Parts: sequence; structure tokens; C-alpha cells
Amino acid sequence: MYKKRILGSFKTRKTGKRITVVHIINKCLMSKNPYIYEPSAILYCHENETDLLRLIPFSIDISIQMKIDIISFDYTGFGDSKEKPKNTTLVDDGEIVINFILSHLKYKIDNLIFFGKGIGAIPSIHLAGMNLYQNCKSLILC
Repeated sequence: MYKKRILGSFKTRKTGKRITVVHIINKCLMSKNPYIYEPSAILYCHENETDLLRLIPFSIDISIQMKIDIISFDYTGFGDSKEKPKNTTLVDDGEIVINFILSHLKYKIDNLIFFGKGIGAIPSIHLAGMNLYQNCKSLILC
């Protein structure tokens, strides 16, 4: 019904820091004809008191219930990161991950929903407000 793909950490060329990304794929949506299937996804920017391991069960539930793919990531200073978190790194990490989603995972910006919870609202609002990403499907804040 779903496929969990932990992309692991990838090192960014720009800063050299590592960002861990989890990608939950809702296989129910996949068509046998790849030209018909155009996936939608939620970029979930999590709250302060959690990390990706705690988010996996929640992400799977949301993916199944909403019939949508979920992509989430750990900010600098969370999860495997050894650095301290800062507001500026939240925004930078969001930009790095959205570029990865568009260029490597091949989602289209008009099929992405930015979902920011708690401090995750910072990168979500920033991304939705950028000219490049204003055509996103939706912005959800809580």
C-alpha cells in the first residue's frame, strides 16, 4: 500500500552539511501507465520536539489516509546533525530540500503542499513566499 524510502543523509555541495530525508510513496496512486501518474506530495516541516524516526508512523498514516506522498527532513541540529539549530538554518535546509525534491525526485511545484508545524512554519512560509515556489498546491500551518 505504501513504500517507505529513507533516502538517508545527503551532503550538500553548497555548505557541505548533511540533511536526512524520508520519502513515503503511496503506491495506491501509481498508475500502470507512467505517463498518467503525476504524483502529489506533502513536504512536511516538523515541529521542534521531534525528529524523523518519530515521524515515520505519522507520515505513513497521513500518506494512506490522504492518498498522497510524504517527504520530510531533519533540520540542522536535529536527528543525526551535530550542529546547533538556528532560524537561518531552518530556511536554508528548506531551500536545499525543495531543490532536491524538484531536481532528483522529479515532483512538480504545483503538485507540492508545504505543511509547517511549530518551527516548521518558518521554512514552509519562506518557501511558499518565494517567487520560484508560489505555484505550490497549498500551504498548511499549525
